[in-house]
Amino acid sequence: MNGLDKGLLPWGDHNLAIHAADRFRALGLPIIVSANRNLERYAADGLVTVSDLREGFQGPLAGLEAGLKAIKTSWLFAIPCDNPALTKDLIWELWNKKPTTASAIYTRCGPHFHPVCCAIHQSCLSELSVFLDKGQRRVMDWWEHINASDIDLGEAQEIYFANANTPEEFAHLRVLDGQHP
Repeated sequence: MNGLDKGLLPWGDHNLAIHAADRFRALGLPIIVSANRNLERYAADGLVTVSDLREGFQGPLAGLEAGLKAIKTSWLFAIPCDNPALTKDLIWELWNKKPTTASAIYTRCGPHFHPVCCAIHQSCLSELSVFLDKGQRRVMDWWEHINASDIDLGEAQEIYFANANTPEEFAHLRVLDGQHP
């Protein structure tokens, strides 16, 4: 995104981080934003943040580690802020399809995996820290390592997981949502 903080990109009347947080608020869930910069801006928006516990950008698993260490509940539920079409109903459906024996789940839509849209039990924290200590960073490798359950929401739901990794993709998502690019 040319160095831009995705969470602070404009979306609707606010930004992507607030848009993501609002979906969790609608479900009555507590909210923590994983951010490694612009913390004062997130705080000004009324958002509680956690930063990676490790030096340098270590990727999404480091954000999950920081979140697991900070939560006061037994489960951490995570979504990427750059999936603005993801609805609270799909989040709830993912949770409701969770096997009772699972300690971690992640999303799949048919053959398409969305490993950062996930829920992970706090009991996984120490093992995740060891995994990261060994230099492992790939989210799918982590899920395989702990035998996490993938929850298939159906291939028709794939459209809700469109994300923005470039300014062009972000502009396209804004147009699809009826916003100006």
